[in-house]
Amino acid sequence: MMVQRVGNSVAGGQSLKAETYQVRAGDNFTSIAKQHGLSLSALQKLNPQIRDINRLQVGQEIQVPALSQHTVKRGESLERIAKRYGISNLDQILKLNPEIRDPSRIQIGQKIRLPLAAQGTQGALKKPQATPITSVTNLKGSSKEQAFIRKVSLAAMESMEQTGTPASVTIAQAILETGWGKSQLSSKYHNYFGIKGRGPAGAVDMRTNEVYSGRTVRINAHFRVYNNMAEGFSDHGEMLARMHRYSDAYAQCRDCDLSSKEKANAFAQGLQEAGYATDPKYAQKLTYLMKRYNLYQYDQFPSTRPSS
Repeated sequence: MMVQRVGNSVAGGQSLKAETYQVRAGDNFTSIAKQHGLSLSALQKLNPQIRDINRLQVGQEIQVPALSQHTVKRGESLERIAKRYGISNLDQILKLNPEIRDPSRIQIGQKIRLPLAAQGTQGALKKPQATPITSVTNLKGSSKEQAFIRKVSLAAMESMEQTGTPASVTIAQAILETGWGKSQLSSKYHNYFGIKGRGPAGAVDMRTNEVYSGRTVRINAHFRVYNNMAEGFSDHGEMLARMHRYSDAYAQCRDCDLSSKEKANAFAQGLQEAGYATDPKYAQKLTYLMKRYNLYQYDQFPSTRPSS
C-alpha cells in the first residue's frame, strides 16, 4: 500500500487533527484504516463524503488522523522506538517512513512518523506491570506529612490506572502545588494542581506565582473548582493524557529498559520539558519529594490498594 501526504487540515472542536492523503494505486479503504490503527467505521466518520468505500479512485483525497512524530535520541534504534510505543510490527513504521531504506541506520535528531495506535499519550498508556504489594512501607516525614500522602494516594493510584500517569509523580505534584494541602485552592476548591480554567464546579480567581525569564511574578489567575478531591485528581490525569505535548513523558512509562523509579523520574522531567510549569527546577523538586518520601512504591499498585 502506498499513500502520499499532500496537505493538512485540522478538524474542528475537540476532534483529532487530520491530514489529507491522496489515494494511489494499490490502496483500499481497509488497508488505509489498518495502517493508521483505525476501524473502518472510524475512518468512515472522518470521511462522510465517501458513499462507497469499495470504490476509491487513484488521486482521490481522504482524511486520516495526523501522524505523531518521535525525534531519534542518542543510542536509540528503530526496534527500541517501536517497543517504546508498543508497536509490534516494524513494517507499520517503515510504511509511514519510506525515506528509511535501512532500518539499522537512523540518525540522531531524525523525525520518525508513528501510526495512530502510538501517537499522543493514549497510545503510550499502559497499566504498570510491577508486582503489586499489599501495604505501604517506609513512610518518612512527620505524622501530618504521612497523613497527607495517605489521603491523596488512593486518588493518585486511581488516576494512574485510568491514564498511566505515575502515582508517585501525581502525589509529589500535589505536595508541591499545595504546600502539603495547606493552600486554599486545594482545601476549599479541591484543586491540588493549580489547573487553570473552569472546572465541573465552576472557577475561582486567586493570586499565584509564575516564573518568567528567571523572575518570580505575582499574578491573578482563573482556577478550576471541583466537587471533591477524586474529581480533581481524575481531571489532572486526563488533562495530561490527552495533550500531545506530554506524549514523550508517557512514552517513558512504556520503556521496558527503565525501572519504575527511572520511569517516574523521566516522567517528571518530561513534564518540565513540555512546559507544565514555569519553575525551571520543577522536575528537580518533584524528584526530591519522590525520593525523600518513598513515593515510588505507589506506582506498584496496578490493582491492589494499600492498607490505611
